Amino acid sequence: MFSSQYIVFPSLLAAFLILAGCNTIDLQPSMSVEELIEVPSRFAASPPPMQYDLLATDEAMREFVAENMQGSRSPDSRLRRLLRGMSRRGLSDLNYNLDRTYTARDTFHQLEGNCLSFTNLFVALAREAGLRVHYQMVEVPPKWDGGESGLVILNNHVNVIVEQRYAQDYLVDFNLFEYQDNYKTHLVSDDYAESMFYSNLAVEALQNENYNDSFWYLHRALTLYPGIATSWVNIGVLYSRLGKVREAESSYLHALLLDKGNKSALANLASLYTLTGDVKRAAEYVKMVNYYRDRNPYYHFSLANRAFENGQFSEVIGYLERSINLKQVEHQFHYLKSQAFIELGDSEQARKSLERAYRYAIYQETRSKYSRELAAFNS
Repeated sequence: MFSSQYIVFPSLLAAFLILAGCNTIDLQPSMSVEELIEVPSRFAASPPPMQYDLLATDEAMREFVAENMQGSRSPDSRLRRLLRGMSRRGLSDLNYNLDRTYTARDTFHQLEGNCLSFTNLFVALAREAGLRVHYQMVEVPPKWDGGESGLVILNNHVNVIVEQRYAQDYLVDFNLFEYQDNYKTHLVSDDYAESMFYSNLAVEALQNENYNDSFWYLHRALTLYPGIATSWVNIGVLYSRLGKVREAESSYLHALLLDKGNKSALANLASLYTLTGDVKRAAEYVKMVNYYRDRNPYYHFSLANRAFENGQFSEVIGYLERSINLKQVEHQFHYLKSQAFIELGDSEQARKSLERAYRYAIYQETRSKYSRELAAFNS
């Protein structure tokens, strides 16, 4: 993992579709990539407008950057001037709207959007200011809802890395308070980000039952970057809505070829086979969902949170022991464990868990919070 400084803006979240609901299973799709994104006759003549340029700037944006860059020479100075200018203009406190994915230009003028919208805006302004910036994906773990229901909720998060030639790189994140856990990250290309943009538009259209536009946006997303498993899951959901069972199945299988443990693809295949009466294969995929779920530390963490809310503090400890066995270095596991020990009246174990939470926290805000609580214990 790279070393970076970080800058925090208010909460914004980039979210894709909420998807609900073996080891010897054949994962070979019956349809090729080309067949799945071939334009069906029902959509052949009616694509939506797709003249989007994610990072295009207009005169107002260029003037904004120029005004704030006067007298600045070093990349560090330009970055700080840009951030101060964004704050003064209200661009660091946009109206968060989960269902609105915008280009940089639209975000600048409409002052709303989700986290991909805000990230597009910052990338465009930063490059106009002469900074070297990159999109970065945060591998946020899935969330589970309702115990044994199998509902899998996926939220993808994106932020920005600003390169500094002679200093640490900067992480610019508009929702760091939500994503300051020890999640894996990786840099992605502009094409990857543009593909996510169209996949988001497709989900918005799908939620509005606009299947025509949803298909065209996914067609664009998969043409730009076919290596994103989420996009294959999304087009699988679309085909399932249209009653195209073979196409849906193949789309989910393509997602699994890219990411064998993709919870949404597995859960959707289980649902698909249940609907078609293939009980045996449905059971196999439910087994696979459970296999990956039970080996995911954040699943047990979700159970621990639910138990904490219900006042079942001994059960919280048990769930968190499983989480920590699977991933010891996640500070939030140890912190929740400390809170459960406090409720159980075991201050010594609470202090030890809090010390571990402090040790594994990577962001200063979190470490400061834990430090203050440790000081309270010591006093």
